[in-house]
Amino acid sequence: MKILVVGGYGRMGIWLAKFLSNCGHSVWITGRRTAPLRKVSRKLGLPVVEKGKRCEWVECAILSVPPNHVEEVALEYDGLLSKDCLLIDISSVKAPVANLIRSSRRPVLSIHPLFGPKTESLEGKSLAVVHPARLEGRSREFIKCFREAGAKVVRCTPRLHDKAVSYTLALPHLLAALYGSLLAKSGMEAETLGNLGGTSFRTMCSLAKSLGSESEEVYASIQLSCPSYYETLGIALEELRRVREELRKGKTRTFIKLMRSSSKIQFAA
Repeated sequence: MKILVVGGYGRMGIWLAKFLSNCGHSVWITGRRTAPLRKVSRKLGLPVVEKGKRCEWVECAILSVPPNHVEEVALEYDGLLSKDCLLIDISSVKAPVANLIRSSRRPVLSIHPLFGPKTESLEGKSLAVVHPARLEGRSREFIKCFREAGAKVVRCTPRLHDKAVSYTLALPHLLAALYGSLLAKSGMEAETLGNLGGTSFRTMCSLAKSLGSESEEVYASIQLSCPSYYETLGIALEELRRVREELRKGKTRTFIKLMRSSSKIQFAA
């Protein structure tokens, strides 16, 4: 297929362009920033489509942009693509693209790669497909690339996807950022913490450090866009308030309750 990656100079855009090119597809990249686009073009050996240029020959256009910009970019390219061009949304949150999924005048494939741009192999990785309910034509051919590379394809509705993302992405990102920020404000030397830290410390440090190499705009949009996340945060804050209040009184009932509740969950491997 002839595939255009919009936002092809972003980290995920680069990964997709390289992956799909290696799968045998003809890939072009485009975006708003000329300099990084040219740099990626030279590095990957892929051609560039200038911003605003008509490209009716494209069969699939991947919108590799932050969730809160997807509909805006889709509208921007609406008159540049053929009416039967497949739009592919890869947003981490689906609420901001709900209108695109429901009312687009062209076919739309909405997916969420459940892995990051540092991924070298798709063995053991998953790809969520939230729309359409039935894969046909170009959608099926596109997903086939991931299946053949070893990825597990998971089907779910946009609503279920976003409810899960509150716990699988938004909350872990916040807790990692909070932990890293608290360490930075502690005034303790990194060497001291490293020498005295155990497995739990190193696990949390690894997660907090990983945020530094990610897109602040994308991660912030995940915090902002999950429909049920505000409620989830409210529950978390109430539990923290109870723990803090009980500790002040020399009690640990809520903390122990949280530990026991956590231990009963059958976590996925």
